[in-house]
Amino acid sequence: MPDSRSSNLSHSKIRFLSLKWKVLLTLGVVMLSVNGTLSWLHFRDLKTRFEGQRTALRERLISEAIAVRTDSALRLQTQASLLATVGAGSAFQSKPGSLRLREHFDSYWPVLQLDLDINSMKVYSRTGATLAAWHADAASDIEQDERVRAVISQERALHWMHCRQTCMQFAAAPILSAGRVAGVIVLGSSLGEVIVSFNRLSGADLGVLAPAGFVMDKNSLPSLGLQIVALSGSERNLPLLHQLKVLPPKQSKKNWQLVPYQGKQFELSFVAMGNDSGINSGAMLVVIDDLTQALAEIRKSVLSRIQAELATSLLSLLLLAFLVNAPLQRMTRAVRAIPLLGRSAFAEARAEIVPRGRHFVDDEIDSLDEAAVALSFRLEALEREVAAHAGELQDMLHRISIERDFNESLLDTAQVIILTQSVDGAVRSLNRYGELLTGWSERELLGKCFIQATSHPGTVGTETQQALQDLATGKHKHIQRESILMSKPGEKYEITWNHSRLYGQEGEMVMILSVGIDHTERKRAEQDLLNLNASLEIRVEERTFELEQAKLQAETANQAKSEFLSNMSHEIRTPMNSIIGMTHLVRRTGLNSKQLDYVGKIDHSAQHLLRLINEMLDFSKIEAGKLKLEVLDFELNTILENISSQLGESAASKCLRLIFDVDPDLSRPLRGDSLRLYQVLLNYISNAIKFTDQGEIIVRARIIENNTFGTDETDMLVRFEVQDSGIGVSAEQLTQLFQPFHQADASTTRKYGGTGLGLAISRQLAEMMGGEVGVQSQPGNGSTFWFTARLGRGIKPVTVAQTVPFVGLDIIQGSCILLVEDNLFNQQVAKELLEEIGVVAVIANNGKEALDLLVKEHFDCVLMDMQMPVMDGLEATRQIRANPELAATRIIAMTANAGRENWTRCFDAGMDDFITKPIDFQLLITTLAKWLLPRSDPVVPAFAATSLQPAVVEETRVASTSEPSIIDLSILAKILGDHPEKIRKYVMMFLDLTQKAIVEIETALAHGDMATLSALGHRTKASARTVGAMGFGELCQALEQLQGDGDIERARDIVMQMRILLAQISMNINKEFL
Repeated sequence: MPDSRSSNLSHSKIRFLSLKWKVLLTLGVVMLSVNGTLSWLHFRDLKTRFEGQRTALRERLISEAIAVRTDSALRLQTQASLLATVGAGSAFQSKPGSLRLREHFDSYWPVLQLDLDINSMKVYSRTGATLAAWHADAASDIEQDERVRAVISQERALHWMHCRQTCMQFAAAPILSAGRVAGVIVLGSSLGEVIVSFNRLSGADLGVLAPAGFVMDKNSLPSLGLQIVALSGSERNLPLLHQLKVLPPKQSKKNWQLVPYQGKQFELSFVAMGNDSGINSGAMLVVIDDLTQALAEIRKSVLSRIQAELATSLLSLLLLAFLVNAPLQRMTRAVRAIPLLGRSAFAEARAEIVPRGRHFVDDEIDSLDEAAVALSFRLEALEREVAAHAGELQDMLHRISIERDFNESLLDTAQVIILTQSVDGAVRSLNRYGELLTGWSERELLGKCFIQATSHPGTVGTETQQALQDLATGKHKHIQRESILMSKPGEKYEITWNHSRLYGQEGEMVMILSVGIDHTERKRAEQDLLNLNASLEIRVEERTFELEQAKLQAETANQAKSEFLSNMSHEIRTPMNSIIGMTHLVRRTGLNSKQLDYVGKIDHSAQHLLRLINEMLDFSKIEAGKLKLEVLDFELNTILENISSQLGESAASKCLRLIFDVDPDLSRPLRGDSLRLYQVLLNYISNAIKFTDQGEIIVRARIIENNTFGTDETDMLVRFEVQDSGIGVSAEQLTQLFQPFHQADASTTRKYGGTGLGLAISRQLAEMMGGEVGVQSQPGNGSTFWFTARLGRGIKPVTVAQTVPFVGLDIIQGSCILLVEDNLFNQQVAKELLEEIGVVAVIANNGKEALDLLVKEHFDCVLMDMQMPVMDGLEATRQIRANPELAATRIIAMTANAGRENWTRCFDAGMDDFITKPIDFQLLITTLAKWLLPRSDPVVPAFAATSLQPAVVEETRVASTSEPSIIDLSILAKILGDHPEKIRKYVMMFLDLTQKAIVEIETALAHGDMATLSALGHRTKASARTVGAMGFGELCQALEQLQGDGDIERARDIVMQMRILLAQISMNINKEFL
């Protein structure tokens, strides 16, 4: 009985540790390990993505906070500059500090306080004395005094921030009167607007921390030495900030930290705030973002994945247990047969493997059984063969012991290491030089591994061991290797080893012979040379990189300068168009001689300023690489005649003789960019007239190089010179000429004016035309400015259309024009201008209507807008040109889209000419006369008005009292003429249509329809600019450009500004006409 219980216990133990359970346990562990690894990887991926998202969001929030603060400061500075320019100078013409000054700024204070969130305003005199104050903060007077002095000395606006118990933004701007600083106005605004704007924009909370003062309250953070001066959501965030004990280090890249509070995780990001000079003011912004929800989502995701993987593992183990049970039982029988085979009980083993009555193979286990049976037969045969060869194996064991005898007369004095090793790497012998170099005696190394004894600590000589193994296996007979040998005293040597096989008497390999040569000194010299070369290359690369960075910075600065000049030229051009247009209208109102003289001087000054603007625009285009040459046929004599006509009166007024000396070969048609050639010559000659008081000015043109490539193709290098007898230029001043914004000296600028851009533009234009510029001059003896340009021979004669002079109204009166325009105001303006000069105008609202009208009626010319619904002007032009019956129609583009790229698009579509808006009355007449042929009888369509009499210009003029920054009615008056009733009709119509458009815009905004918002912005923009509401037009354009951005928050901000500005426009219009 005891034996039976012992047998049962042993049997149970064996079954529990059987292969089946081991397989199941192993698979279970593997599956759990794999699933755990996958869960860990999933968690790490979520964590990595979360950290990446947080980093991007954190940087965005900080950038938005800085941008909102900076934008608020710049807006405050802009308001200060506007207040300083709107009537403030005239208020200072009276005695400073007088009642007039106080009353002037009192009219603005309610608007600043209520609409623009301005908290304080102070006005200082030129000496820095306070003249008037509105809610001023006495705590910041000292700092304001310093800023006021800076504004007075620098004559420019500044903005800064002042933080004590609260944080205030200040902006100061100089008040100019009679061309000098008469005083300074300072505006102050709380950072509350910045915090509200940031919270609305990003959804996160924002706070401002400043150095703590002497007063400690609930907003103080004593442990940090800071005080909370502004904070959104203060009730929930104030206790959170009190949890802060330390701030992130200033030099650390990590400018944020996690703060747990009330079971939640908050991320606080810090950024220092600077003043207007970029110096750290001690205050900082803190962005507060709640991470609790995001972290909970990550934990939930990881937990769900672990639960799913555990359930999957359990089901998989149960399925495997069911599938492997029966096969493992069959394998168990095959395993039991193995001990029987070991005892040579082959018959019993076969009986255990193959049960009775089973003689076929069903699956892999049966194949294993068959293999085991075959193995038993093979083992049985092998046992018989081993017994037969036992004697032969005994003889082979005796031959293993071989005596080795070597010649010990090797060159012990040779300056090389001679080493013999066994096949397994044990040292057999070492010569004297090897002992001296290694510090080991031969006796100490015998039987030891030479590689391990002489290798550097931490290395195992893998490469040398592999070489010896290749020799031992017969893969190589001779191998050369280099290695580092570490001597017993610790010295390093660089050895070149030559390993060879040594054979015994019967030709078998018995040992390895290794000969080592010391190359330490030579290697050190080579390494020193390599290090020197590497350091030199690194220095060269560093200098090259620094040069490339400097070049890139210079190019970037130059590009920014050019873009600034281009933007400023564009912004100045808009009011200049109004000045020139109003001058033109005033001249038509019947002025006396004195008034005409005044108006002429205004027009002359405006034209002069426009030329300066054009110089700036040309210079910015050249710097940006956007100015392209237009190569056409022209006549040089025509250019010189135009210059003589334009500058002859100026020369005659100074009793100067203007002489042209031109090579006769240049009288033939030439090919090149006549406009740029004209521009350089005009600049040279006008400068000569400006700086010459008596004598003569000689203009020369000579061919200095003539290359003929064929019968009709010639390339010439022409030299143009302008010689004067003026003041001359010194040698020192010559180096500054042809440089942007440089003149000979400051006195030249004060006396003669100018921007210093003319010669710089001339130099770059000459280089673009394949030439160069230069000057010879001596003070008091006049100057000779010259340039060269590569020109070709004209292939075609210059057509009349290229040089059509201005013709009278008799050519265009009675013509019938088709006006294609989708904007109601632009339709009315163009129609009245055309009817005023005796032209019949028929209106089409889009390109499709224009095509239908052209098929039905005949028109002398088409004025075509570019952007219209249904069909734009470009597509309409293409279809007109594709129709043989309409292909000869004259088409002139009339659009506000100025720019060379738009000219190219119009001309590529097939248009004949191009007029920009606002419409220049004189240019409109000239362009129509250029393309219309004289006719005896007008051709009037059946549906057109029959009256061809020009409109009578009334003498009544509009005395506008509206604010130009809100709406400038002089722009509409320039287009319609001085007709108060017409102006009133159109501004009232604009006000009614725009109020309806605002309702449509707010409806589209509520539905998030960005496409409709963009279309409404485009439609309203044209009307606003036509009536002079330029600011409202800019907001419409900003709304139009949001189509691709999809920024609904930005759209809400724009619509809110539009409604506020529309209310101000309505007030101005009612004040003007009601």
